[in-house]
Amino acid sequence: MTWNLPDLPEVLPFNHKTSQAPDSCWQSPKLCHPGRHAVHRVVLAALQAALLSMAPLNVSNLHRDYMRADPFPHIYFDDVFPSSIFTHIDREMPDGSLLGPLQTCRQRAREGWRCIHSPRSGNLKVSNSRESRMGPTLQGVIMALKSDAFISFLQGLTGIYGLHADSYNEGSGRHQLLINGSLQVHAEMVGGERHSTLYQTRECATCQLLQCRVCVNISRFLLV
Repeated sequence: MTWNLPDLPEVLPFNHKTSQAPDSCWQSPKLCHPGRHAVHRVVLAALQAALLSMAPLNVSNLHRDYMRADPFPHIYFDDVFPSSIFTHIDREMPDGSLLGPLQTCRQRAREGWRCIHSPRSGNLKVSNSRESRMGPTLQGVIMALKSDAFISFLQGLTGIYGLHADSYNEGSGRHQLLINGSLQVHAEMVGGERHSTLYQTRECATCQLLQCRVCVNISRFLLV
């Protein structure tokens, strides 16, 4: 099935005079792009077709697979979202190649991003959890992943009830690996959080601690 996204601006204008506190489109709707609603409908329809319309027995089988996964409970789904979603998100991401990687990291830090740089490992990465600084496509995707319908599906899948969406996107949002950056062993936060992650990788990246080289081009939806 083909999903068509509306014609949206590539970059969301941002008012740098707004509060520096984390925000979400739910908390501050006037700071977010109105086009996110159209994207939200497309993404929610894709989730409905692939996951949310499953019969209870199928969800129960997924829960079994989730719990039995090694080395820890997890599950992934391929090709849930239309490829146009990733194309639009990619266009909304700022170019990380115009300056040197360290200069880019520092420049983004001045713009409100988090610059992650280790002189020893060269782990050059930037992240931003503020939805008001994201483009309309990513705003719409996050809106769908925080919907009551998807949260309900997560509860049945994981067997963990009482889940709620994080309005502050703690540890999530936009993450971009810069040129000559590296992937490191990643441990999620403790305390009962469950994470849904949308991955799109295009280029090769060196995994220093694991001494591996990863060259993949996937669109994968991972639930941990």
